[in-house]
Amino acid sequence: MGSNFVQWITPTQRKAKMMKAQNTWSPTSTLLLVFGCLLFSPTSAESETGKVIGSLKFGMTPKEVEALPECSSGTECLYEVADKNRYFTLFYQPNHGTTSPQSTTEPGPDAQLALIDIDMGLYTKEWYGELQHILANQYPVTHPITEQASGAFQEGNFNELALGLADAAVLLKVVRRPFGNLVLRLIFQNEEAATEFRKKYGAGAGL
Repeated sequence: MGSNFVQWITPTQRKAKMMKAQNTWSPTSTLLLVFGCLLFSPTSAESETGKVIGSLKFGMTPKEVEALPECSSGTECLYEVADKNRYFTLFYQPNHGTTSPQSTTEPGPDAQLALIDIDMGLYTKEWYGELQHILANQYPVTHPITEQASGAFQEGNFNELALGLADAAVLLKVVRRPFGNLVLRLIFQNEEAATEFRKKYGAGAGL
């Protein structure tokens, strides 16, 4: 893989793609655009307490999540996105000021939903580009992927590469699995989790 493993689409390219998209209808693009519009509005007053997707919202307890028909437990849900059922993994913060969401299958009863991790399937350049394009038309890109981070990812120095949007409230991640295949994850997170990402990004950490 070369240095352009993950490419950012330039404004000129985005404009050309948008013009093309106006004349090309596809169920995937339509569903994703609707999905993006419904998912999250980081600039609104509802970003912390309003709906994130379906009936999910930040601040919910595991018990409240488990009661939803789309969720099999407090940490796992299944929603249809882009013509496919997508697994949602939910992460919580203890309700006592801790800033980092906890990855746990048994969050405490008072823990609050802080991060939603959506499995968007295997990485391909085309699928990544489509998701990137759609998200960039929904949210401002605030934390682009740097050449340094891209190079370190290719060299195997770390296993995640993230594009941050809307002050890191939204992330598009390329994740390398243990056996080397790549998957895409779409992340929506509350302000505390976004702040942690921004700190790491500002420190030049591999994201």
